[in-house]
Amino acid sequence: MAIYLYAGAMAWVVGVLLAVISSRQLIKANPDRGLPHFYGRAHQDPVRSRALRAGAFIFLYLSAFAFRDVWGYYAIVLMILGFLPGVIMIFRHNNRIRV
Repeated sequence: MAIYLYAGAMAWVVGVLLAVISSRQLIKANPDRGLPHFYGRAHQDPVRSRALRAGAFIFLYLSAFAFRDVWGYYAIVLMILGFLPGVIMIFRHNNRIRV
């Protein structure tokens, strides 16, 4: 049981890193334009950024799957918390553009 939790924690860390790198690439591709927060497409949406977001989703899903025995349905919160740093980066970018 402990190896699943360790693997789930490592998958969560990798998923968060991929989500942050994806958001960073999206911000660098659109330095002077606002970005959609949760859905929609950016003006410049690099394929690498989309692939990293898909990888982040897969790793965060695997971490929620690993923690489902311990936390039940609340393991879905791990996915939300995993994408939160990237969303905050996009919010900060959009606030910097508007000023």
